[in-house]
Amino acid sequence: MMWLILILLAIIVLGFIYDKISINKQIVKIQRDIEESISNDFITHLRVHYSNTQLTSLVNSMNRFMKKYHQKREKTNFLEIERKKMITNISHDIRTPLTSILGYTLGIPNE
Repeated sequence: MMWLILILLAIIVLGFIYDKISINKQIVKIQRDIEESISNDFITHLRVHYSNTQLTSLVNSMNRFMKKYHQKREKTNFLEIERKKMITNISHDIRTPLTSILGYTLGIPNE
């Protein structure tokens, strides 16, 4: 009877150790995926291959955050390009009449 209790305890302890190792492997994989996403400048959908509800919830939140961040970044890049185009157009619109006025002014002989 004592051996049975010891075997059950050993199985429970090994189960906890295996559970901790599995969670740590998932966390390392998630961290690697995030680092790769940052370095390669693209969005990566994180996945969990473990049935831990807290870890799954965390990964889902991180995926939503990364998606929103990526959308905001794309919008910011688009707005920056549009701002540069607008400055170029305004500069051209101002320069054209000034060039005409300057040409007319310099073209008239002084009396």
